[in-house]
Amino acid sequence: MKIFIIMMMLMLMLVTTVMSAPPQELFAVDGYTLETISDEMHDYNTTYPVHLHLFDTAVGIPVDNVTATCEYHLYSEETSYTHLYKGTLGYDEPDFEAYIGAGNFTNAGTYSLLVWCEAVDNSKGGFKQIYFDVAEEEISIGAFGFWKPVENWTFPIVYLSLIALLLILAFVYQSQLVGVFASIMLIMAYFLIGATSPILFTPILIIGIFLAFRFGSI
Repeated sequence: MKIFIIMMMLMLMLVTTVMSAPPQELFAVDGYTLETISDEMHDYNTTYPVHLHLFDTAVGIPVDNVTATCEYHLYSEETSYTHLYKGTLGYDEPDFEAYIGAGNFTNAGTYSLLVWCEAVDNSKGGFKQIYFDVAEEEISIGAFGFWKPVENWTFPIVYLSLIALLLILAFVYQSQLVGVFASIMLIMAYFLIGATSPILFTPILIIGIFLAFRFGSI
């Protein structure tokens, strides 16, 4: 019985010692730490800048291109992790950098950039993976707001109603000036409203051109 009690006390002491021990590091500290500046979103069809600061993990000091080299691979997460581009980062003190061409970002979706660095003597290394999204292409907006999808239909309804009234007056009174003016307004409606549905508003453009010639020949 005494032996049993002694064994239980020894086991309890062992468990207590193990639980109080500090957690072990899962990764070695003798390597490189990679720090990058990146956003969660990237603009459609624009160059992606890669700026990497490299540090020796053990001592925390910056590492330059004399000590290490860095490379990168770009992938598309939307197409079964398809490899898109790869290259080597140049060095412009104090960071490693590269500029990935805009043509790699012409499809909306999630992308990942894998960057890794290795000592020139192959003694150590490190890597980092970055995820970011590319949104759908935004329709360009001109200086006067042309070709912009409609968000508030108040102005378009008033605008089209005014055109309809002017056209009625032009037909009733056979007014060339009012008719041409209303026709030009109808043509402009395509550029002001048409981005919302180009196919639906294309007939408006055609009708506007036809009426412009119609009233212009009166």
